[in-house]
Amino acid sequence: MVVDSRLVTICGLLHDIGKVCQRADNEKKTHADIGAEFLQQFMTNNKKTPDDVQLLQSVLFHHGVALKNVNLPVSALAYLVYEADNIAAG
Repeated sequence: MVVDSRLVTICGLLHDIGKVCQRADNEKKTHADIGAEFLQQFMTNNKKTPDDVQLLQSVLFHHGVALKNVNLPVSALAYLVYEADNIAAG
C-alpha cells in the first residue's frame, strides 16, 4: 500500500481543528464532530473526493472510542492519525 505523505500530513495537522471552533464558540458537541462539520463547508457541493473522505475520517475517528465503533477499511488514514495522536499525547 502506498501512502500519500501530503494527505497524511494534512490529516495530522487538521485532526484537532474542531478544538479551535469548540473553544471559540463554547460548543457542546465533540471537537471531532465540530471539526468535521467545519471542514465540510470547504468541500465542493458536498461531493467528497477520496481525499476528503480520508480527512473527515481522520477528524471523526482519531480517538479510540470512536475508532473501535466504526468499520473503516485497513487503508484508512484515521488509524495513523489515531496512533500519532496517542504518541503526541504520551
